[in-house]
Amino acid sequence: MKVSHLGGISPGSLQVERWEAGEEEEEEEEEAGWDACDEEELCEDDEEEQVESRFRGSSREDGMQSHVSRSENLEQLSISRTLKSRNTEHYTSSLKQRMHQDSWKQKEEEELLKLQEDHTESSSSLDYNSQNPPGEIQDVSPVTSVTPPLKLVAQLQNVWASVKLGCSLDLKIIARQLWNVQHMTQKNYILFLRVREPQATVMIHRNGTLVIIGAKSPESARVAARRCARKIQKLCVPVRFLNFQITNLMATCCSFPVNLQQLALYHPCSYEPELFPGLFFRGFPGVSVSIFVTGKITVTGVKSEAELKSLLETLGPILTRFRKT
Repeated sequence: MKVSHLGGISPGSLQVERWEAGEEEEEEEEEAGWDACDEEELCEDDEEEQVESRFRGSSREDGMQSHVSRSENLEQLSISRTLKSRNTEHYTSSLKQRMHQDSWKQKEEEELLKLQEDHTESSSSLDYNSQNPPGEIQDVSPVTSVTPPLKLVAQLQNVWASVKLGCSLDLKIIARQLWNVQHMTQKNYILFLRVREPQATVMIHRNGTLVIIGAKSPESARVAARRCARKIQKLCVPVRFLNFQITNLMATCCSFPVNLQQLALYHPCSYEPELFPGLFFRGFPGVSVSIFVTGKITVTGVKSEAELKSLLETLGPILTRFRKT
């Protein structure tokens, strides 16, 4: 501060001091204002951070909840899809079974309708001017095919024959002297002699009876019996060839496929597919006839080829009526 020569204070110095004091006050006010602004900004920043932290926490919680809800929704979707697939599989299987049953029922109904139509046609086409009146019709079996009956040809598989030699035999001596002989002491002292040509087996009993099995024709059975008798005669045994006869013939025949269920309904038969796949036809007394679905026929109990031929001639038209188409 300047002092005049008069020892007093000049008015210019007072103005300078006042100006400096005003500047200092302004600076202090500015500093106070800046401090207040800084405090306000800090408070605002703290509030923003708190809001952001709350938002982040809420967003994390919402994200976790949304993730859990999504996983639950996915599990529910997978469960519903598996249930739908199972339901569709069960529904399709039940539909297939129903369709199969319906088709089988339709086929049976169609077959029955065809059988009834054929039966009505056959009954309407009968000649009422014949000796038998309409009330005495016996053959009511349906005609399921228009094709003519096929001629069945049988093939002999086994022939049983027997002959008597007219004397008793010592089986021990015969077993010691002959070849290809087997002595069965446990079966009523029977001697088995195997003939190579023709191929057959001869059963020799002590009472002088010969039983021939395994031959393919009656002629070969007769030849095998004569050869066996000749071998026994060479052992100084007075044998004779007496009462040769065919006791049984076994033959097989191959034909067309046959509907065994319908055949069992219209003819005397025994058909139980759970126990045996074949049908036993009982239309011929004393003869066993087995018929299979493939058309194979087995006949046993016939005693001559003529009887076998007549049996097949009568059996052929019956089977053609139940032929599978």
